[in-house]
Order: sequence, then structure tokens, then C-alpha cells
Amino acid sequence: MTDKTDDLDDKLADDLDHTFDEDDEIEWYQPDDPTPRHACPCCDYVTLPERHMYLICRVCFWEDEGPEFEEDPMEPSGVNHGFTLAESRQNFKTIGACHPDMVRHVLPVEDRSQYAYKPREH
Repeated sequence: MTDKTDDLDDKLADDLDHTFDEDDEIEWYQPDDPTPRHACPCCDYVTLPERHMYLICRVCFWEDEGPEFEEDPMEPSGVNHGFTLAESRQNFKTIGACHPDMVRHVLPVEDRSQYAYKPREH
């Protein structure tokens, strides 16, 4: 891990105001309508039913946490292992996932055609 990632992980840990006990149940957010309508800010495939709700893109495995990362693509993303959106976009182009550890989770290239591709305007 890089110092940048370690610092970010430490800050996130410090920001937690609730400690989960063994008995706590984690409830995952699921949108009412899971139909993909929005392009992922990392890979540009239309995989997200909603934006900025921490949903994970099936194509690149970017977790869509908030608009600030599109406004400043060099801002490290805590939920995306400290990688910036700019780094993750480059990773997707070269390895097919937002982060090297996520390659095993992404859809195979041949299965991506089930999602529309909408390249962002530069």
C-alpha cells in the first residue's frame, strides 16, 4: 500500500462513529428499480440504476460514491481503495478493472455488450 492509501484508510477509520458488533446486521442498499440508467464515471458503461449511492459497476467494479470525484478526478476515493477516478479510468483501459485487485470481480469482456457504452464528453 502507498502512504497516500494508508493515510486515507487511517482517516476513514477515525471517522467511523459506530463500531459493528458480532450481532449487528448489515443492510445493503438496493435500488427499488435496478434497471441501469446511468453511465459509470470510470468505464462509461451504463450499469448504474442510480448515481452516488455507493453502487458498484459490474463492468469495472468502481463504487460510485459521489460527484466530487468527477469534479476532481485526482481526489483519492476511500471506497475505491484510495485510487483516484483518473487512475481508475486508466486502469480500466489497461487491465479492464478500476483497480488491480478487482479484476477477478469484473464481467468478462464478451459479456459487456449487455450494457450500453456512453463515452463521456471531454
